[in-house]
Amino acid sequence: MIVVRCKGGLGNQLFQYAAGRALAAHHSVELKVDATWYHTVESAVKVRRSFDLPHFRITAGLATEDDLREFGVKGRTLAARGLGRLRRAVTGHRWWSFHEMGYAAEFERLGANTLLEGFFQHPRYLTGVEPLLRAEFELREEPPADVRDLATGLRAGPSVCVQVRRADYAAQPESEAFHGLCGADYYHRAWQEILRRVPEARAWVFTDDPGWARDQLAELRPVRIVHEDIAGPAFGHKFHVMRACRHFITANSTFGWWAAWLGASAESVVVVPRAWLRDRDVDDLGLRLPGWLAC
Repeated sequence: MIVVRCKGGLGNQLFQYAAGRALAAHHSVELKVDATWYHTVESAVKVRRSFDLPHFRITAGLATEDDLREFGVKGRTLAARGLGRLRRAVTGHRWWSFHEMGYAAEFERLGANTLLEGFFQHPRYLTGVEPLLRAEFELREEPPADVRDLATGLRAGPSVCVQVRRADYAAQPESEAFHGLCGADYYHRAWQEILRRVPEARAWVFTDDPGWARDQLAELRPVRIVHEDIAGPAFGHKFHVMRACRHFITANSTFGWWAAWLGASAESVVVVPRAWLRDRDVDDLGLRLPGWLAC
């Protein structure tokens, strides 16, 4: 059995689930998800994230306390944690915690009884299970008619998903210091790259800061701000509409990365920020796929 611990927002959850699905498929074993982080103070109070994967057609079940006990992760005392290490040594279960950015080749050597903990933000973790992920990352319930109609319209025309993420990055100093913010200059450069390839392009802006977008992105006229009232449970409806676009300009955000990964075709133009983190290049992190452009 493979267990993957989920933590963070939807984009993080999709990467974590993808890594778990790939390792479980490699060993032909069951995959389960540990969602206990979403009951912690950090999740509920500090970052206010929710466990969003159940809104999608994932097939993995939730890990039980007995499952987690097999990996020795339920103990709160030193004695209990020591017993957990002993249990893993006897049973051959492994708790693999990897929180570095990029890809770890050690992932390929993990066994069939492993608990994964980390973020796994690299496309190599998806290798071999891409069709499975595309099926499982569809919404479990059909969105309402207005959301479906908007998505259908975007698929039919030269639509560009322009993702602007600012509010949570700007509101949390430690987050802004780590991630950085994509400025108007990035979106202007990215828009020119789109227009060179798709002169008839039409921008649809998905943002948590519509005022900033209207003020700073006038070049994308007419600026079509997609209202947050379509967001739906766990922003799933918004995600559904974003991935329906034909072309993409993403922020430095895993939410936007997954919308592009799921929605882009061979003819799509996808632009991502070269500075994905404040001090890390998108190519250094391995997040720019072949054919995608970096500005």
